[in-house]
Amino acid sequence: MNVNSTVAFQPSLYGKTHKLNVNPDSEVVNSFITPKKTNTTQEQIVNLKQKQKDSINVWEDLSNDYDVRNATFDEISDITLQLYEAGEISFKDHATLTFDWNRGVEYFRQNLQIPVKSDLNLTPANSEGKRDWIAEYEERAKQDLKFGNILGYHSNQKALSILKRLNVQ
Repeated sequence: MNVNSTVAFQPSLYGKTHKLNVNPDSEVVNSFITPKKTNTTQEQIVNLKQKQKDSINVWEDLSNDYDVRNATFDEISDITLQLYEAGEISFKDHATLTFDWNRGVEYFRQNLQIPVKSDLNLTPANSEGKRDWIAEYEERAKQDLKFGNILGYHSNQKALSILKRLNVQ
């Protein structure tokens, strides 16, 4: 079989062509964009050290004010909001730690008429609504691993590392 055909390059078949936007403060070196080099000043070093000190203080203050092994959901929400606002944790970490399972249960019951057990948390809370959040996230991570939910497992492991950092014994 002899096939003779001419195929012309058609950019639309290969996706969008992206234009390179160069920041005027950058230099193009060997076709890679790199930021201009700046000398680190003493003021920048002092600011960096102050940020590191503030970071340590945020964690210490929260560790002294709260017990993550005996806290309510609202207390955990307050802790993670403070950490997020201080730039210590990501929004994803904050969202993972503050997803309200009880509201989720109520939504399913009221709007979808799906029978759901009363509490989706994996560890019990005491009469005041306080629970051991480290144990809770350990159980969540184990459950995710058991069911093959690797993304959930990693999210819960990250949440667990945040809670463990807050745990002062």
